[in-house]
Amino acid sequence: MIGLVGLDRLPFDRLGIDTQVFSGAHFDAPVHGMAFDIDADATLRHSCDALDGMASRVGAVDTIAFQPMGSARMVVGFAALPGALGRSMDARLGKHCGQRGLTGVVVGAGAAAACAIAALVQHRFQRIIIASATPGLALRAAHRMGVDVEAKRLSGLNDIDIDLLVQTTDELPGLSPQAVVDPAGIWEGFTGPLVSAREITARQRQDQIRVLTGKNIELDRILAVL
Repeated sequence: MIGLVGLDRLPFDRLGIDTQVFSGAHFDAPVHGMAFDIDADATLRHSCDALDGMASRVGAVDTIAFQPMGSARMVVGFAALPGALGRSMDARLGKHCGQRGLTGVVVGAGAAAACAIAALVQHRFQRIIIASATPGLALRAAHRMGVDVEAKRLSGLNDIDIDLLVQTTDELPGLSPQAVVDPAGIWEGFTGPLVSAREITARQRQDQIRVLTGKNIELDRILAVL
């Protein structure tokens, strides 16, 4: 059984995953672990005995696994969202989508933006811009990854050719990118190459379920229940 915090229980039920709903993270709950949306809360991270490499780099977790350790158990934090973003980009834009000296813009500066930077770094975007008036969290994540990024307000992007835009906030920017990765789910009318929120979420749930149950559920099955 896995614990859910702030996630819809129905898709998990339809996939045959036993779940219990919690109002917040409980480290003594009688479950294999907990799944939730990406969260950069420092108390949550510090409550983990260990973080996987990606969670450490982005400074956020969306999965907590309770791993048996003798008579006790170890609490390990994971970040599934960066990998979900990266694999969705592979599927829709190609594995080498950023390896031609391109510019990627991340709209927002929270935990999801930090995960987006990790995905852009993986795809070797030459220029990465954080579009936010307060880029602190995402900027710190970039520094942990050893990546040089720029920080600009949205109003300062009008003269920049944007090859890929990653939307992590609910406010639609007045920009014209060549392609969009849309974890926020607000670019549905975009006519260019688009990575949808539904696909990103499906891949995130796929990883969370695998980490917490050991089950490898096919992506199409997850997409069908979202």
